[in-house]
Amino acid sequence: MSESPRTEGLLRRLQIPQDLSAREIQVALRGARGLDTKTTAVELGLSPKTVDTLWRRIYRKLNCRSRSEVLSRLLAESLIQSNPFMAAS
Repeated sequence: MSESPRTEGLLRRLQIPQDLSAREIQVALRGARGLDTKTTAVELGLSPKTVDTLWRRIYRKLNCRSRSEVLSRLLAESLIQSNPFMAAS
């Protein structure tokens, strides 16, 4: 999947919490690209059930209830970290 330069730049700037595993990060980044469970599973060589399990772990670790909540939290934290006026408050 080819992303626009703007989307690629945004994905590179996402602040990923330290407590996520490498596999959880891979799944979350694919979710940020808009990929569904099946496509994520194919790209990572996993079963769709494993991808769903990884999403549940991400939800638990980030105290979220949905993929959109996870992604909005990652985006919000990234914007706060990259804005010196927001980070100082």
